[in-house]
Amino acid sequence: ARLIGAAPRERRGELIGSAIAAAIGGALFGPALGAAAQAVGRGPAFGAVGVLGLGLIGWTLRTPAAPPAAPSGDATLMGSFADPRVRAGSWLVTLPALLLGTLGVLAPLRLDALGAGAAAIAAVFVVAAALEGAVSPIAGRISDRRGRLGPSVVGLACGAVVMALLPLPDARLPLAVLVILAAPALGLLWAPAMAMLSDGAEAFGLDQGLAFALINLAWSVGALAGAAGGAWVGQRLGDAAAYLSLSALCVASLVALVAQADLWGGRRQGTPAEKPIE
Repeated sequence: ARLIGAAPRERRGELIGSAIAAAIGGALFGPALGAAAQAVGRGPAFGAVGVLGLGLIGWTLRTPAAPPAAPSGDATLMGSFADPRVRAGSWLVTLPALLLGTLGVLAPLRLDALGAGAAAIAAVFVVAAALEGAVSPIAGRISDRRGRLGPSVVGLACGAVVMALLPLPDARLPLAVLVILAAPALGLLWAPAMAMLSDGAEAFGLDQGLAFALINLAWSVGALAGAAGGAWVGQRLGDAAAYLSLSALCVASLVALVAQADLWGGRRQGTPAEKPIE
């Protein structure tokens, strides 16, 4: 919330992308942590994570507090959904969380079934995390300069293709390559989507702290639904059903986004309309 509120509008996407890259990398390092726990024991592995967490707490306490935000007037959290950028941005945060949540459950199991060891699975996700972290600031920077629509369209198209291909491999290497490609493809969506949501919230008059709450809510719903729902569908209907349904969801989202391109196709702030919806 502090970053979004303090970021200049012309650099909002880039700065959000830089911040979310670290969070994405941390989330995808889960399998790597599991491999470390298997190699050195759960105590040392998770103890090191605890020490790192304490260090981050100390760093946070030493960081100067942000200035208080201006009152948001009559703007409400749910009322902000009257702005189409808030609705679209929320969904485009939920969707990659949904897809990555499913991938994080099904892909390691499939790689293991194909004979990949814990270290190999960890390496796949480490590389995927590195690539996803690399593309997020770039996508944010492009969305600042050319609008939020372009990176979102590319991310949805790439996500649809990769998810449709994931059920096909019957060998470790091609599946690993697809998993590695899926992460940066979906990572194109994060920064433009969050910036789009922030743009809409700002135009509506909603405090950026509340806008950040919407981002967190959208992400958590997607991640939970992806992990739990993807596991449920994969177990009962097979991995192909889970992946193909998500691919279709990407296609449907792409069609809906392009159909309303005039709402967020402008340069810099990602929309030609800068006034709040009345």
